[in-house]
Amino acid sequence: MSDAADWIASADADVDAAQRCLVAPPNVAAAAYHCQQAAEKLIKAVLVGLRIAYPRGRSGHDLGLAAAQIPSDHKLREAAEAFDAIADWSISFRYPVDDPLQAEPLPEPDEIAAWIERIAAFRAEVALLVAAPLA
Repeated sequence: MSDAADWIASADADVDAAQRCLVAPPNVAAAAYHCQQAAEKLIKAVLVGLRIAYPRGRSGHDLGLAAAQIPSDHKLREAAEAFDAIADWSISFRYPVDDPLQAEPLPEPDEIAAWIERIAAFRAEVALLVAAPLA
C-alpha cells in the first residue's frame, strides 16, 4: 500500500485544481471532478493510515464503499460517508450525455466551494490521523 501522506498530497493537488477551475470563467465540470477526486484520495489516506485495504478497480472509486471500510466507531467515518453525496461527480459531467432528459445538472460554483471547505476540514483531520503513531 502507498503511504497515507502520498494520498494527502495527491488530494491537495486536486483541491488546488478544483479551486483554479472555479476562477472566472469557471470550469464547473472540471472543478466538480477534482473535488470528488480529492475526497476519494483522502478517504484512501484514512484507510492506508489505519492499515485497511481500500477497494480497487472500478469499486475503488465508490466513495460510499470506501468510507464503509473505516471502522464504524472511528471519528472520521461519518465525515467520510458524507462524501458519497458527490461520488457521481467523478463521471457525471465528463462525458457527453446520451439522453439530455437524464442529464444531471451541474452543481453551482458555490456548492463546489462549500464541498472544498468540507474537504479541507476533513483533510486537517486526516493529517492528524496520519501524523499520530498507530497504537
